Amino acid sequence: MVKNKAYLNLITTAILLAFSIATAKAQIAVTKVELNPNTLLVGDVAECKVTLYNPDFNSVKILSVKLDPSYGLSVEPKFISVGQIPKQSYYNLVFYITAERSGLHTVEMKVDTNNGSITQMINVIVEDRLPRVVINSPIRLNEVNEINLEISSPIKIEKVVVEPMFEAEQKCLFFDTVDFTAKAKIKFYGKIQNYKFKISFYNGQNLHTLIQEVKPIFIESKGLFVNISLDSNVYLYDVIPIKVTLSNLREDGIYEITAIVNSSNGIVFGNIKIPKLDSMQDKTSIVYYSPNKSGLDEIKIKITYKDEIGNVYYLEEKKKVEVLNETTVAITNLDVNTKNGVTISGDVSNNGRSEISNVYAIVSLESVSKDYFIGSIDPSDFQSFSISLNGNGSKALVKVLWTNKVGKNFEVVKEVKVKRVILKEERPPLWIVAIVVLIVVSFVAISIYNYRKK
Repeated sequence: MVKNKAYLNLITTAILLAFSIATAKAQIAVTKVELNPNTLLVGDVAECKVTLYNPDFNSVKILSVKLDPSYGLSVEPKFISVGQIPKQSYYNLVFYITAERSGLHTVEMKVDTNNGSITQMINVIVEDRLPRVVINSPIRLNEVNEINLEISSPIKIEKVVVEPMFEAEQKCLFFDTVDFTAKAKIKFYGKIQNYKFKISFYNGQNLHTLIQEVKPIFIESKGLFVNISLDSNVYLYDVIPIKVTLSNLREDGIYEITAIVNSSNGIVFGNIKIPKLDSMQDKTSIVYYSPNKSGLDEIKIKITYKDEIGNVYYLEEKKKVEVLNETTVAITNLDVNTKNGVTISGDVSNNGRSEISNVYAIVSLESVSKDYFIGSIDPSDFQSFSISLNGNGSKALVKVLWTNKVGKNFEVVKEVKVKRVILKEERPPLWIVAIVVLIVVSFVAISIYNYRKK
């Protein structure tokens, strides 16, 4: 029994001795390394926090902490005085790393204690790529462009401000964070110029500002397409429609569109006003043209419009038209009848494209005039008239008056000859006269002979 108790005491003593030896050899441990920001740009300063842990049941004295950065980094301070770390306690070391060159670098941290020393390698990444702005679509010249602006960064950055250094609707674009990429819309007038952006951002506590120029692709605007549709040959004084189709081939909307149509040798009735045309929208308007001079005429259309930021645009289109040397109204198929006075009849033809109204036919024979109301005549149609009157003269004037579609009055005159039929007394042929004379003479001679015979 005594021997067993002595044996147990011996074992207990051995265990306590072994534990004391193990405790004496316990080392300080690095439990956490925090780098803020975790990736640096050249010139950045990062705060590095290293957590030391004393697992021992006794306090540990830190004799020295030495920091040795690789080429491309600097640290401050290089030596840190810590002192005692209580048993089973944590201690945070804080120092600062400055990035001087890009690449993958290390900081060697050597901690000397009364129980020995440990070495911790701290990796530091210094990025040489900076955030950049990208315009993802071509810039359309002479249009209002609304495009997606993309900012990309190899690292997560904060409090990002992008300022266009050219005239744009957005003076600044703000992003709380950019984690590799972010997008925002920007609206501006497209023209050939320098497209530079000022970019400000924070990486940790480090403020960066840079200016970047973007080299976009430029494309020409398709603009406003104008189509003028009208007959190539027209009659004098006719009223024909001019169809004007405006097609917005731009990528932006246009506003306050005004088209003024003029003619060199005629009159154009009506102007064109369109409040808005969206992109790829078209609209057809009609004005009316009445030529008053024969020959080649030129139709001009002057167009003005605005874009959504107030820029004014001017556009002019022209189209030729041949005006015939014939009036739209013609007097045809005239006939003169002089039996029982004078009767003149005929047709009034409307050769034009529009209806005419208030049509009168008037016949004048010397000082005598008489009219005939026809009314309206449709395009490419005719109406007949017949006027009887008494009067002398070998010529008559036939006049037709009418009003065209836009209320203008015109007339056309045509002269016609009046051939009268004169009734003459008819005389018998000479041979009949001779026979009659012979019969009469014979009758008289016989009568005289009979008288003498008695």
